[in-house]
Amino acid sequence: MRKAKSINGKFEITRTDRAGNKYTYIANIATPATPIKSKEDLYKISADLRGNFDDDNAPVKPSEKYYVLFKTALFLGLRISDCLSLKVEDVTKEDHYIYEKKTQKRHPIIIHDELKTILLRYITRHNLQPTDYLFYANRKDGSKSKPIDKSQAYRKLKEVIERICPNVRFSNHTLRKSCFYQLYLKYGLETVQKTAGHTSSLTTATYIGLSDSELREKLLDFNPFE
Repeated sequence: MRKAKSINGKFEITRTDRAGNKYTYIANIATPATPIKSKEDLYKISADLRGNFDDDNAPVKPSEKYYVLFKTALFLGLRISDCLSLKVEDVTKEDHYIYEKKTQKRHPIIIHDELKTILLRYITRHNLQPTDYLFYANRKDGSKSKPIDKSQAYRKLKEVIERICPNVRFSNHTLRKSCFYQLYLKYGLETVQKTAGHTSSLTTATYIGLSDSELREKLLDFNPFE
């Protein structure tokens, strides 16, 4: 059981352990992640991570995993942790879905043609089998039965993204929020709300980091007769 109260910008958290003993500790309030809003920045990050992925004569490099992870998270709107749980069969079956780790909500795996091309190339280059983890950890025995460690993937993506986008606060949610922000620009807030499984449009607007000026711009451009 856990209780928390805010004190001078920090949380004082009280927990009860299994033996019934209470203990308290102080934790900083986490700064919310922000989406990557610029398409130009998305292209720059993609190019930085891609390296020689498209070169048939280039040797397979471990860094390719992070390029494909970046693309997968953006196209599917998944948290990094959920992407790391994917196996090859999860992205090659038709009408498939997974359960998100954080919410246990069902999330459909709908593969855009561009992402399908990238995934098939990656699966072929890395000689992956249906039950292998898509983003596998390198093991001495050569098996692909474990995914990359979350902190390892986090550090690599954080380094590239914050170098190119210094104003972006990176977290497990950044690429999911970036996906939903681009979805909002093209199809509107209601579509994002349904896709994200949010109960209100306000929650969605806050999640994707819509500013007051962005909302004002949309309202000024809105004409119900067009």
